[in-house]
Amino acid sequence: MTVRAQLGWAFGGLALLVLLVVVFAIKGINDSNQRYKNYVEVTAARLNAAREVQVAVQQRAIAVRNMVLRAKPEELIADKTAALQAHAEVGGALQKLKTLTQEDARTSETVRRLVEQIDAIEQKYAPVALAIVDLAANQQREAAVAKINDECLPLLRALDKAMDDYLDYAAQRASQLVAASAAEFALQRNLLIAVCVLAACRT
Repeated sequence: MTVRAQLGWAFGGLALLVLLVVVFAIKGINDSNQRYKNYVEVTAARLNAAREVQVAVQQRAIAVRNMVLRAKPEELIADKTAALQAHAEVGGALQKLKTLTQEDARTSETVRRLVEQIDAIEQKYAPVALAIVDLAANQQREAAVAKINDECLPLLRALDKAMDDYLDYAAQRASQLVAASAAEFALQRNLLIAVCVLAACRT
């Protein structure tokens, strides 16, 4: 083989290795971007929506309790407004959580089951909370207290537990995704280093 042919093969092989480096680099960047996008748009979005539901549920419960304790009409009106506003926020955040869960085909059955459980308990709890609001607004304190003890508190505990179950699972799943992403990054980095070393040896 002539010197010219040898140089041609050498530069051709080097060009191929450089191309491989570029391909690996582009693929790594694209994969990292896709993982980040999926995390932000799906996993993190669902987690944030669930936390919004939890906060709104707690605010509604506090406002409902305060209505039963208030004596001044202006305080009663303010707490009623807060309770109804929190109730609307619960509905909005829960609908967001359900939509994010239903629209993503990759959603696991565990997530679907946990979200359905939250929704089912909320459908039972919401009418009870609103009924207590009406009783308290009409100064029927004894009936409101009885309803809180007999119906509201058991459902509220069940709803809190369902929310905690989902948030615990979502946090665990998020940690798994972060670990998997780190492992994938390490693999791609090592492959890229190996190709770069091979290219350097060719020179």
